[in-house]
Amino acid sequence: FVAHDVDREYRAVVIGQVTAQTIDRPIEGRRAVTHVEPLEALAGATLLAARLETGRTHQIRIHLAGLGNPIAGDPQHGGETSRTFVPRPPRLALHAAVLGFAHPATGERVRFVSELPEDLAAWVARLRDPK
Repeated sequence: FVAHDVDREYRAVVIGQVTAQTIDRPIEGRRAVTHVEPLEALAGATLLAARLETGRTHQIRIHLAGLGNPIAGDPQHGGETSRTFVPRPPRLALHAAVLGFAHPATGERVRFVSELPEDLAAWVARLRDPK
C-alpha cells in the first residue's frame, strides 16, 4: 500500500448522472485522485467504477459528494439527497470490487474480484426496472 502498488476498484451507485473523469482534489491538505467511469445509467442514478490512485479516508465518498453526486445511502457525506433517495438502498451503495497486488513471496500479480453482494445487487435491479 505504501508503494501505491495495489489496484483498488470499487462499485458505487451515485445519485444523478456522472461522466467518466478523474477527480484530483485534496482531502485534508493531501493529494487525492479518484478515476470514475460510469458503467450503467439507472433510474435517477449511475452505477460506476471508481479506481483509487491515492487512498485517503472516505476518498470516494468525499469526491463524489463534491461533484454533487453523492453515493446513495451515505449518511455522512451524502446530505439530504442521499438520505431521501427512493428506492432506499439497503446500506451505503459502495462495494470493494477488485483488489490486485504483487504476491509478497513470488512477485506474481494476483487479482481478487468480488461481485456486488446480494442485497445491493437486488436493489440495483430495482433501479433498472423501477415499475
